[in-house]
Parts: sequence; structure tokens; C-alpha cells
Amino acid sequence: GADETFQGLHGKPVSVGPDDCVISDTSGVQSLAGIVGGEATGCDENTKNVFIECALFDRVHIAQTGQRHGIFSDARQRFERGIDSMLLPAALDAASAMVLQLCGGTPSLVSEAGERPDWNRKAALRFKRLRDFGGADIAPDEAVASLEKLGFTIYRRDAMHVELDVPSWRNDIASPPALDQREAPQATQAAAGAAEIEPEHDLIEEVLRLRGLDAIVAVSLPVPSGIPAPMLTQKQVRTALARRVLAARGLMECVTFSFLDHNIAKLFGDASDLRLANPIAADLDEMRPTPVATLILAAARNIARGYGDLGFFEVGPGYVSATEQRLVATGIRTGETPLSALQPSRKYDAMDAKADAMAVLVALGVSTDAVSATADAPKFYHPGQSGVL
Repeated sequence: GADETFQGLHGKPVSVGPDDCVISDTSGVQSLAGIVGGEATGCDENTKNVFIECALFDRVHIAQTGQRHGIFSDARQRFERGIDSMLLPAALDAASAMVLQLCGGTPSLVSEAGERPDWNRKAALRFKRLRDFGGADIAPDEAVASLEKLGFTIYRRDAMHVELDVPSWRNDIASPPALDQREAPQATQAAAGAAEIEPEHDLIEEVLRLRGLDAIVAVSLPVPSGIPAPMLTQKQVRTALARRVLAARGLMECVTFSFLDHNIAKLFGDASDLRLANPIAADLDEMRPTPVATLILAAARNIARGYGDLGFFEVGPGYVSATEQRLVATGIRTGETPLSALQPSRKYDAMDAKADAMAVLVALGVSTDAVSATADAPKFYHPGQSGVL
């Protein structure tokens, strides 16, 4: 029905819309299907002809319709919770027999419309799950016998699991989910996945209920350790350790841009595929080949402002190619050492840089006996005054 109104048995008018399932005849809408009937077709002490309807409605649709109209009835409650789909013929015969017994009369033939639903469903139980999920040691034979008492029949069984036919009146077990095709694929997959898992949980619950909840062994919750489990990877631990060592040696940590001018990048091993198509600034148009380049620029800016005695370090990425980057610890010292009562100031030299590098290696577990120096440093280092450890 659409935009029609009838007087309901609950004493209020009901306006139906295109989304409602109704029962109607040639005169119009007579009732809201599965929820409330109409006064025009109701029975009283003068009724002589009775039409008995025994129907099966979609429980999701009934719930939505009842909520939309705000009508609460016994019929709605039963339909939206699900009824035995195989009970309809027997229920119709029982209702007819009751009318004949109490009122007399002559029954007509049964008229059936629509297709009977395929109510056959199966649910599987893995016997091991009774202990894992239920916490009770129950023999497989006892579990199967308990389920058979509830109307389940064995479809297939082996030593590890049993597959059962679910009785028609157990709408709460292995019912297919009501999936909205407009839902996102992830939501649909999640609902379908739950439909595969939940039937086994329902069977475990039924077996435990018949055994008795007192049979479930009480198990204490795990006591969390006061010491949290390590959350950092080995690389993260080594990176943090290198930072602490360099900071402890008096160097100040810097975080410089990972971009620089391509003309400067050429001096440090330029790679053509590191140029940026949309740089944030004209002089930041290429990824840095090494943090050495940007750290030198940071030191140069400080020297230009009169801060010549300094020590900087940075632990950051250097970009070898468009698909490869390396995490590099870089340090730089310029000017003179701080003046103290124990020693005069002096200019920083290569030995200070070597001491910084060795301190990091020792902290990372590298034996100093295994360290040797070679003269094959990259081309941007000063020839004859640089080396590789």
C-alpha cells in the first residue's frame, strides 16, 4: 500500500507507505502484515465466516516496519525474533481444529501462496573448542548426545569434529546475515565471516548449558608484568643509542630538511632521479644524498651569525636513489673546544671527529680492535685529511 490509512486493532489509525508490507483486498488495506490487523476485518461475537492466515514474514523487514510505525504487538515480537518456518502447516491445522471445536462450522481447503523457504542449515563443532573456548572437559559423545536432545541431527562426524543439521525452530543458530548490498565490501566480508564463526560458538554454549555452568573451571586472568615488553625494533634501539652517545659527547642534535639545492647536491653525489617535480622552494628541489650536506649548511649559517664554536649531529636519511635510502648518523665540529680550568681551548681536529665516531661504534657493540682506517672516503671529503673506519 501507499498513502493509505486503516483503523488498527490497537485503536489507532495506521498510515502505510511504499516500504510497508500490507494485507489488502479489493476494498483497500486491511492490516499491516505481521504487526497489527485492522478493525474492519476483526472478529466479534457476530462473526460467521473466518479466514485464518498463517504466514511467514521476513523478520528484518518486520522489525524495521514496527520501529518505523512505533507499534509494539505480540505478532511483531514473534516475527522479528524468528519463527519456525516448518511449523506453518501444523499451526494452521491446529488453529482450524480449535475454531471447529469451539465454534463449529465447516473448513475449506487450504490455499498456499509463495515459496516455502529453504530453512536447512548446518553448523560444525570442533571438539577441541569445548576446552579452548568453553573451559570444560566434555567428551565428544556427551557433547553430541546433548545436541541431539535439543533436536540437532548428525550430518557428518569424525574424531575431531561433528557437523550437524540445525532444527528449523532454532533461528538463532547459523542464520544467514542480513547483508545490505549498499554496505562497504569490508563490512559485508566481516558479516559473512561472523556467520561462519558464530554457529560453533552457539553449539559450545548449548553443550555447556546442559552440562551446567558450574562445570566450567575457574581460571584467573593473567597478571600483567610490571615491566612492559620491548616495543622497539633492533634498528630503533641502535638509532636511539647513537643519539644518546653523540648528545653525551656535547653535540647538539639538529633536524634539517631532507631537501637541498640541486647545485649543492651535485657536490655530494648527485643523482638525477632525486630531483623533485614540485619542490616546496626553489632552493629545496632535490633530495639530499647525505645528511652531511644539510648539516654543513646549518653550521655555515651559525658561523655567519658569529657562532663559530659548535658541535652538531643528526641521525637521518640519506637518499641513494629514488628507491633506496640509508639512515646515517652525521656529526660536525667547528671552531675551538670550550675553555676550562683544567685545559686551554684548542681547535677541533680530525682526532675529535674520530673519537666521536669511535664512541658510537663502541656503544653499538663494535670492537675497537676490529676497526681500521682507510683513505677511500667519498670525493666530497678533503683528500688526505679524511678516512673511512
